[in-house]
Amino acid sequence: MALPIVIHASQRPLPVSIKARGVRLDAALKRSILASARSALGRFSRRLRGVFVWIEDTNGPRDGSGIRCRIELALLPGGRLTVSAEAANEFAAVARCTDRAWELMDRHVKKRRHVRRRARVLRHKI
Repeated sequence: MALPIVIHASQRPLPVSIKARGVRLDAALKRSILASARSALGRFSRRLRGVFVWIEDTNGPRDGSGIRCRIELALLPGGRLTVSAEAANEFAAVARCTDRAWELMDRHVKKRRHVRRRARVLRHKI
């Protein structure tokens, strides 16, 4: 099991765990993953317990270019959201996946905010 790397976002530290299968996880790729996670998910750090990133070669030993990145967001107080993306190389897959994670988390936060406001308005009308 990989130890989580902690990125310090704007509000609180955010643990990021990175695992790879069939892909060489070098320092440049780790830096890219951490920078993408910090920029895309940093504003949501107080709503996240952790970020888990998996990168794998979907073609295996065969020729071809198919890299899949999957990000799982562990939410506070509970729950999980998962996104994935495929691309020709690792860096493009990470970029697409973090963009999708940002969109999903933004939608999740807006939906919860709308439900809370609606409940508050309904309580005051009764």
